[in-house]
Amino acid sequence: LNELNKTIKANITMIGRRRGTRDTGTSFISLSIISLIKFVVGILVIMFGAFSFSIYRGNDVKNLNGPGSIRSNVHGVAVAEDKFVVDEVFATKEIQSLREEFYKRYGGKGEANEMLNRGVRHPESRKIRLPSIKYDIPLDVARTADRLIRAKEENRSFVMAFGGYSITVGRGNFFQQSYPFVMENILKDLVQRGLKMDFIVRNAAIGGTPSFPYGWCMSNLLGDDADVVSWEFGLNEGKDADGLESYVRHAMSMPHSPKFLLMDNLKGRRNQRFDILKSYADNGANIDSLVIDYETAVKSFVDKNGVKESFKNLNGFNRWNEWGGKDGCPGKNSWHLKLQSHELIGWLLAMHLIDAIEIAIDVGKDKEGREHLRTTSLPPLPRGRNLPDPVSKFDSSTSGSSLRFGVKSSGSPLTNETWKMNTISCRTSYDPILSGDLKDIVLSGMVEHKDILYDRTENLFEKGWVLDVGLLERNTKIKVDKCGGLGYIDMKKSLYGLATSGTLMMKIPWQHAEKSLSGLPIEGDAASRWFKSLTICEVNEKRKGNPCKIDRDISFDVGGARVSKTDVLSFTGVKYLGQEICFSIDIPPDAKVTKHGGEFVLRVDASVQNTDLTYEGACSISHVIWENV
Repeated sequence: LNELNKTIKANITMIGRRRGTRDTGTSFISLSIISLIKFVVGILVIMFGAFSFSIYRGNDVKNLNGPGSIRSNVHGVAVAEDKFVVDEVFATKEIQSLREEFYKRYGGKGEANEMLNRGVRHPESRKIRLPSIKYDIPLDVARTADRLIRAKEENRSFVMAFGGYSITVGRGNFFQQSYPFVMENILKDLVQRGLKMDFIVRNAAIGGTPSFPYGWCMSNLLGDDADVVSWEFGLNEGKDADGLESYVRHAMSMPHSPKFLLMDNLKGRRNQRFDILKSYADNGANIDSLVIDYETAVKSFVDKNGVKESFKNLNGFNRWNEWGGKDGCPGKNSWHLKLQSHELIGWLLAMHLIDAIEIAIDVGKDKEGREHLRTTSLPPLPRGRNLPDPVSKFDSSTSGSSLRFGVKSSGSPLTNETWKMNTISCRTSYDPILSGDLKDIVLSGMVEHKDILYDRTENLFEKGWVLDVGLLERNTKIKVDKCGGLGYIDMKKSLYGLATSGTLMMKIPWQHAEKSLSGLPIEGDAASRWFKSLTICEVNEKRKGNPCKIDRDISFDVGGARVSKTDVLSFTGVKYLGQEICFSIDIPPDAKVTKHGGEFVLRVDASVQNTDLTYEGACSISHVIWENV
């Protein structure tokens, strides 16, 4: 290259002397052509040297374009190395051992499998055939297997995140005895040693909390990395299904469009919620949903008098009436599940997932097998933010309709886009959360209680809005603390305010999951251009007398303008014991975007106007949800 460079320089000098300064254009063209030749020759030399070195060394060279690597074979030709490594021997033995344990616990293979078929319901009824497996595979199981494979290919954990009410929390038992952790204990070795990947289970259930506003805050509570999410609908939401559909649509809009688990009491029949999940499956939604019908599962073992005599010695039923918590501890109510009921649900979930793990290990060994599974099992509707048409009937002009079901997009024949969710953000004071604490958006006007489990005084409210818990929540937590806490991590904290508390000032940042076609906000822009809706929810709790109502007793300024309209959101999923808890706050036409700390925000100020309220009926704010345009 050095010699070539000297020769080129000499030729350029000679050309310049011969042609003189008047022919500089031709000289420039000659120089460009020669420079191009120099560049190409140099690249060829470098490529040849690198290739020869890799053959000589015979070592693997990392492929920066994918999870595999490049290695040299005996002929010196580069080939891709597949990094999908599993321990098939261990996995096969572990799967066999777990199935045998399941059969032993629940009356033998026949009885146990019949219970499994009763208790695990599949809204997706289709099956597929794979070349390496000699029997038909349920389509939802195949899709779950693909989720496991994707997580391994992307070198990340497989995450299952559970939401729900007090049953899922495990009230009456220790938190670690709840069915999500029972399932985790059954499967952890199989996933970690067999599939050689991390396995994370989160129980983010909160006692006495409806599916909304929880469903708007799934990223905060369940995590954006979730591969599986759940909700427990059998206890507080009756037979209605509109809350379920909204919850599912928000789940589908999460980054991994996770598998959905519904805990429900079908009593062996289909209900509206099951039918919605079936409709989504029939329309190509990739949620491989599953319904756990616990009460139907045990009907051949248990009747109104308890466990039938012939099953009392089985490991799954020999302590059927025992709680996991200590004597005298709270939560041992008739609607909560005892220890072996949690164990049974954990086993039902585990046996379903074992089928998917077995397929993932069998198919995952071969790259072509993985690709065949993916192309065969995935639905025509793309993953991600694209949604099918809603099943529930609703008026799109009403407050909160886009927050529940999304917006209809123009779409195209290629993308099949029909509906999608706007980017929805949440800040909440409830625990447990992974991100998005309500305190993060408070600018001023908040005071924290020194000890949240002891009574507050009315004088504390004169210092600002108090981060605290309600009377019932406090009394329950004190009882649980006397039992050592039982491991529970849920708590319904909220900001409580009176007229004497002054103004609570908050900043709502503009956040968008996708690059906006309109660019970025500018300070002074009309807020309605960037924020479609604003919703504020109060804590859901039993309260006596005539407590505060957000739409009646709080005044709001949004973007520097006074709010004149506040609408109650009224659908099954957003009510608690018949009480509306969430309100749509109007964004005035003259509300403006401002800049704070380098981000574009919408200022929201709240102040209590009702001077007759006492601290027992104080106003509360526990969730702030906004819909970005």
